[in-house]
Amino acid sequence: MSTPMQNLLPASFADTIVTLEELALQLYRRHAQEKARADAAESAIQAERDALTRGFHRTVSELAAERFAFERLLVRILPMLENAGLEQAVKVIQLYARSWDANLKRARIEVADLAGQRLTDELAEMIEVESPISDPTVREIVVRETLTPLVKLEGRVIGLARVNTSVPAHPGET
Repeated sequence: MSTPMQNLLPASFADTIVTLEELALQLYRRHAQEKARADAAESAIQAERDALTRGFHRTVSELAAERFAFERLLVRILPMLENAGLEQAVKVIQLYARSWDANLKRARIEVADLAGQRLTDELAEMIEVESPISDPTVREIVVRETLTPLVKLEGRVIGLARVNTSVPAHPGET
């Protein structure tokens, strides 16, 4: 079906005129294709960002756990070093530990030893229990030993703590 406008134009040119509806449909298709492409790119960027964030959190948690382990080592060896007359070495090691702590604090990274804490529902979400140990001296479940500390970045948990717990010898006593 030809329009009055197409009748006024030469035949070759009249054939190229597209109706407004056809133009709108073409525009919509192009828009939908570009939106799908943009959505796919956004999803890929989000997935990459999430992977990088997980890797960063894992690395920070491992470094924080190293500081925790280093502190345990210091508790054992500093008295021996002092007794051996190595006060200068002790001062250097303590300076290194304080510097490490300052860097963690500046980065807003918290490292928590959970030993002695009562196991609550909230705490249970932040730990992995390595081994529950029966203990007749406790009346409720408590963290007996922190194997790997709880690590928080800006108050958000990024590394779960691994712990051993003390559990009442008789389950009915909790």
